[in-house]
Amino acid sequence: MKSLHSLACKVVNVRPPTLTELPALLNLMRQLADFEDYLDDFSVTVDDLRERMLSENPQCYCLVVSGSEGDLLGYAVWLLVPFTYDLTPNAMLKELYLVPQARGQGLGRHLFKAVQEQVYQQGCRRLLWNVLNGNQAAQGFYQRLGGHPEEKWQAWQKILSA
Repeated sequence: MKSLHSLACKVVNVRPPTLTELPALLNLMRQLADFEDYLDDFSVTVDDLRERMLSENPQCYCLVVSGSEGDLLGYAVWLLVPFTYDLTPNAMLKELYLVPQARGQGLGRHLFKAVQEQVYQQGCRRLLWNVLNGNQAAQGFYQRLGGHPEEKWQAWQKILSA
């Protein structure tokens, strides 16, 4: 990949993915799954992305950031949780990922701010997300953007089986 040293000074292209970009988006998702150590369980396909992201009634939303030559450098995926205690939906940022060589150029900040704008337009007034334990770089990134760890709640899960 070409040097991204001056990319932050150029126009940043943050937008929804196109149908033809879904294979590249899937590749980025696999990179994140590998980093977060769940690649063996990763089962998303291009058809899943098309059906769940690009249909008339999407289950999730996505923005991508692309380089000057159109190559995907990162993405963000979020879900809407319809109503909470005040009848205002929450947005749950599920993934925000940049390829390693695109980090430190301001692209993540642009992508995160674009997500904030989108979810606000979708009626959300809270944006929530999880950060992998030990991922100090991500924690610092989100803190610089005004995020803070949730002190009141602890994430829990139960794996469901038939």
